[in-house]
Amino acid sequence: MKGRLLLLSLPALSLLALASSLNMLSAIFEEGVEYERVQGKTGKALVAPIIPRRNAMQLERAVSEAWNYFDAQLYFRIMASIYGRQCSGGPQKDGLLDIWEGANPEAPDRTIPEQVGPEDYCDGNLPSTPVWYEEEPCPGYKLDWADMNRRLAEAKAHAFSVYYRRYLDRVEGAVKRYAPKGIYWEDYTRPERGAFITPVEGPRSPDWGALTKKVEQVLGGKAPIYTRQAAPGTSPAERTRELGRPLNPRGSFDPPGVVPAEKLKETLSQRGGVHDQPLYWSGAGGGPVPKGDPFTAPRAEYEIYGVAPHLYLYAVPFAETSPRVPVYWITCRGPADTKQPLPIYLPTQLSGVRVNTKWLALVEGYPVPDVVGEPRQR
Repeated sequence: MKGRLLLLSLPALSLLALASSLNMLSAIFEEGVEYERVQGKTGKALVAPIIPRRNAMQLERAVSEAWNYFDAQLYFRIMASIYGRQCSGGPQKDGLLDIWEGANPEAPDRTIPEQVGPEDYCDGNLPSTPVWYEEEPCPGYKLDWADMNRRLAEAKAHAFSVYYRRYLDRVEGAVKRYAPKGIYWEDYTRPERGAFITPVEGPRSPDWGALTKKVEQVLGGKAPIYTRQAAPGTSPAERTRELGRPLNPRGSFDPPGVVPAEKLKETLSQRGGVHDQPLYWSGAGGGPVPKGDPFTAPRAEYEIYGVAPHLYLYAVPFAETSPRVPVYWITCRGPADTKQPLPIYLPTQLSGVRVNTKWLALVEGYPVPDVVGEPRQR
């Protein structure tokens, strides 16, 4: 093992204000990142391999596209219900299903079908006739709104009882494909009940000078020495002499170093999530690709700097109006009793819980944020 091997001593844990247990990123090394559920002087450790940045980008796309497909299923279910079709029209398609195409060169692979097949919106019982209406002079009409509202409610209930589970299965399938050995903390599909996390490496070095500038706030001109604290060919004693100051109240180097300087590493990853605002997945607000830099690097550099960017999956409540608006076309009587088309727009209000993404730079020897329970792997 190379790099900053961290000593899980009782004084170190006391400094981190433990009550009884702690989820800690305990070490970064060539094979992966080690996490430990520390209780007293004992702990249970798991090691997650560091996945390539491309896999992480594909996982972002998969989480976003999974919701896109669910929304499409709901839309086509509503249309089939209000028109009373027997789904003889076959697969359905719209432009939103293609919104990720070419959007992120680092995530070129599509993760959802190009169209919604009948099996994904015509299952179960559907009405066999359209919602009743009666023509009146334009723009008037009579419509059986009680039946219309019932069909809309049934379509939404069906989507959230059947298609929502398929949506979660699609997300989990992407996790298995792109990060099969990541770490689960309880249930990442329930708000505030856990997360799925995976460390990520990139092919190119980021600007580590950005970290040095941050650490200058704490250590001034000694920041360059401190940030490369595990550079090959140096020792803790040499680094201590170079810095010319005690590195923490106990006077030892590992861990957690100079706490204010170490905590600044957590600010390195600056990338948003796929659902950071309503409808971002559909292109609103500059979506669907998250903005910002996760600050990935070759894994050997994580050992030197004692920090590793992680992609998180976690659940968040949401409320939005679907960008897919069902339209029920009827006719009214125009001049000379001509039939005139008349659209009735039926916007769909949605609320519930869905899986979002975020990036956090985790610091060696410090708690893993935003997780609960016991770590586990598949």
